[in-house]
Amino acid sequence: MVRLLFEPERKVMLTEYSGTLTLAELAQGDAQVARFMARRSEVVPGILDFSRVDRIDITSEQVSGRGQQPQMRRGQRRIVVATTPEGYGLGRMFAAFQMAQGNAEPEIVRSLQEAFSLLDLQDPHFEVVDEA
Repeated sequence: MVRLLFEPERKVMLTEYSGTLTLAELAQGDAQVARFMARRSEVVPGILDFSRVDRIDITSEQVSGRGQQPQMRRGQRRIVVATTPEGYGLGRMFAAFQMAQGNAEPEIVRSLQEAFSLLDLQDPHFEVVDEA
């Protein structure tokens, strides 16, 4: 499942993934983010939260392919929350491919609280924007 949330005061986007993570789920999250960003002129930081994912059904080849795609919005700060060793490794691989393509390298962290700290978010109040 994918949910897109937004913190209106601090202007931070949060995409939450849960259950089994598949390539289709990632594409669904991309579509939700693209719809949201199409309605906004400013670039806002985004957190991709995989902490509720209990199974990853994505190959390293698929991560490589996604990592070689252009960044959705240039200059956007992205923080990936990966709590498992497998998720963290795939996140680092994605980040390396993004950087090699000239995109902003996403930051990979191990907890949502760490992501909040990087953005200096204290007691955020996220609102659901899109849920599928």
